[in-house]
Amino acid sequence: MNYILLVLGIVLIIISIMMFRHKGAFLIAGYNTMSEKEKAKVDKIKLANVMGVICLSFAIMLIGGYFNIDVLIHLTMPILVFTLGFVFLGQRYILNEEGKKEYDQRSHKMSKIAGIIVLVLVTFFFYRMLYTGEVNYEVLDDHIDLNSSSYRDISLYYDDIESIEVVSEFTAGHKVNGVNNFVLSSGKFENEELGRYMLYAYNDAASYLIIEDKRNGYIVYGDSVQKINELKECIDKATSQQ
Repeated sequence: MNYILLVLGIVLIIISIMMFRHKGAFLIAGYNTMSEKEKAKVDKIKLANVMGVICLSFAIMLIGGYFNIDVLIHLTMPILVFTLGFVFLGQRYILNEEGKKEYDQRSHKMSKIAGIIVLVLVTFFFYRMLYTGEVNYEVLDDHIDLNSSSYRDISLYYDDIESIEVVSEFTAGHKVNGVNNFVLSSGKFENEELGRYMLYAYNDAASYLIIEDKRNGYIVYGDSVQKINELKECIDKATSQQ
């Protein structure tokens, strides 16, 4: 995964250089689909410069993420907001004088307000998708429910639990299906140690509980040391009474 970030970052740097040298207009899909009349209203140099800045920003984010994932986490949202803001509100900047005159004639205050509303809604959607989420557990009489805000819950019955183990480090492997954002990972994953298993964990988890279950195979729950120890104690107490 990290190498993909590096390769994509290098590709975007090459594209941004082409844009800054004003030789990459053919790479801009929206510009290529314009009629010659529409293209005549666009300032190609400004368009190329804006696209160069956007490509370079994403390149810095991806290459930074290759060396330190926190860079990717902290830069993703500002760069997305800048890009979406330009898409919804910044079209006038890339027009030449003729294009600006026509744009001003058909543009009005309500369209700008609508653009701001759409930008806020889209930004909120991306924020919720990338930066929020929760995993938790609920202890019941005959089983434990593992809950995720972004994936289906799973019930572990005490009679079916074959073994439990607490570890301080765990490599998730790759996702088969489910969700993994900047906060949590939940769903079906696969790694060399367990094969395919269910994961419910915060990405910054300090401790992990690996549960072997007759019905569900391996399940891994990742959270703070305190919560993992509390969950282990609950399972130990419940299974000892079976």
